[in-house]
Amino acid sequence: MRNFKLQIIQTLVLLVCLLQTLAQEVMAQGIESVGTDYQAILYYGKPDAGDSNDPTVFMSEPNQTIINNVKNLGCNTIFFSVSTYGSVPNENDLGLNPYPGYRDKVVDFLDLCANQNIKVFALTLDEPSYVLTANHQTALDKLFKVAYYQRYVRNLANHPQYFAKKAHFHGVVTNLEAWAAPGWKANLCDSTFRQQNNNILAQYLDLIPQMYTLLADNYFFNPPVAPGYTVQTLDGKFMGTVHWAWHYFSKSTTNFYNGNFGLYVGERNGLHYFDILLPESYCSQNGFTCINNACINSFVTELCPDTVFVNEESVGRCYQWFDKHYVSGFLALFNGQPPIDAAPLLYGHSAYMFDRFSDLNFTRWASKWFTKSCKSKSNYKGSFIFKYHQAIAIPRGVDFISTTLCNSVISPPTDISVNLESREINIYPNPFSSSLSIQGLMTGDKVRLYNFDLDIINETYDSLIFTASIPEGIYFIHVVDKDGNIVAKRTLNKTN
Repeated sequence: MRNFKLQIIQTLVLLVCLLQTLAQEVMAQGIESVGTDYQAILYYGKPDAGDSNDPTVFMSEPNQTIINNVKNLGCNTIFFSVSTYGSVPNENDLGLNPYPGYRDKVVDFLDLCANQNIKVFALTLDEPSYVLTANHQTALDKLFKVAYYQRYVRNLANHPQYFAKKAHFHGVVTNLEAWAAPGWKANLCDSTFRQQNNNILAQYLDLIPQMYTLLADNYFFNPPVAPGYTVQTLDGKFMGTVHWAWHYFSKSTTNFYNGNFGLYVGERNGLHYFDILLPESYCSQNGFTCINNACINSFVTELCPDTVFVNEESVGRCYQWFDKHYVSGFLALFNGQPPIDAAPLLYGHSAYMFDRFSDLNFTRWASKWFTKSCKSKSNYKGSFIFKYHQAIAIPRGVDFISTTLCNSVISPPTDISVNLESREINIYPNPFSSSLSIQGLMTGDKVRLYNFDLDIINETYDSLIFTASIPEGIYFIHVVDKDGNIVAKRTLNKTN
C-alpha cells in the first residue's frame, strides 16, 4: 500500500510538471488569452497610386524585413490586406490573387509570423459601397475568397508543401467605412441627414452577421488540416470598422440610434456581430485643418456648436483625446454609456498625424495605460496603426517618452519590448549605483543612457558605464546596432 501511494504521488508530480511544460510551450508559441492586447498595424501590399490590382509592393519586400519592421514598431499583430483579385476561387490559387508567386509568399509570410509570435489577421473589404444592400452579395463573394483560402490551404492534396505550415489567419478585419458610402451626409448635426445616415447604418448592421455566418460556415475560425498535421491555435476574432462620432450622436440625438457601438458587437437573436470594433479616430489626410488643431480644446463641450459637425480638435493625436471622447470627457452627453463601455475597442493611431514615431508610440501607450490602469476599462483590447509604410517612413525620434499618469510612471512596455529584442543582451544591476554593465554587445553597437527628461547623458561603445556622479531617479537605456536598430532597451532605477 505504501508503494502504491508513493506511485500515485510520483504520478501527480509528473503530471504537474507536464502541465507546467505545456503552459510554457503555449506561451512560447505566442498563444495568448482573449484579454491580451493587440498592438496591430495595417499592411497594404498594393501601390497607393494608380489602378493596379496587383500586390507588387508586398512582392518587392522580403517577408522577414516586414516582420522586423513590425517588431521595431512595437507591434505584435498585423492586419494584412489580402489580395483576392481574380476569378472564382479554385484549388490552384486558393482564392488569392493569381499574381506569380503571391500565394507562396503569403503562406511563407504567415508561417514566419506565427513562428515569431506575430499574429496576422486577414484585412479585407475596403470598398465603402459594400455596406449598401444592393452590394452585399458582391461583398460576400469577395469575403468568400478569403474563407476559401483559410479552409483549404492546409488540406488540399495538390498543395502538400503547405501541410506543415502555420498558414492560417487568426481572424478577419473588415474595413467598411460606411461614412464614405454613396448617399452618406457628412453633417450629422442636421436631423434630416442623420436619418438618412441611420438608414445606411441599418444596411451595414444587416451585412455584419451575414459576413460572420459565411466565415463560420466555411470553417474559417477552426480550419481543417491534413491528417497527421498539427492544428494551428487561432484567436478566431471578427473585427470591423465604425466612426468614432457615431456613438456620440446615437446617445445625444433621437434619430441616429444605429450609431450605438453596442449594436455592432456580440450576439443578438441568434446572429453574431463583430467581436471587436475599430473606430476611425484620426483626421482625414486630405485637408489638414483637423490635424493642425490643438489635440484638446477645453471650450469644445459638444460636436454641434454651430449646427455643423466639425472636428475642432486634432482627432486621436494625444491620449487626452481618447479620454475625452471614449472614456469620460463627454460622459454626460453619452447618457451614462461612453464608447468604451458599449463595445470592445481598438484605439486607432494614424502615422501621418505624427512628426516622429516616438510621439505616436507615446500616445499609443499612454492611451492604453490611462484606459486600462487609470479607468479600469476592460473593453480596451489594444490599438492599431494606420499604416505600415507611413509608420516606417517617419523619423523614429527617441523610442519612448515616459510620463506620469494616475500617480504611476509609465515605462517602456515590457510585454512588447521583450519581443523587440533580436539578441540576448544583459544589462545589470537594476537598481544600479556606481556603474552599469552591458553584456552581449557586438562590434558597432552603441549604448545610450537617457535621464527621465530624455536627455542623453551618456553615449558609448563600451560595455561599462560609470554612474556614481549622476543623481538618483529613473533612467532609460537603449542599445542600438550599427544599422540603427534598437536591439535592447530597459528602464532602470538609480540609487545611491
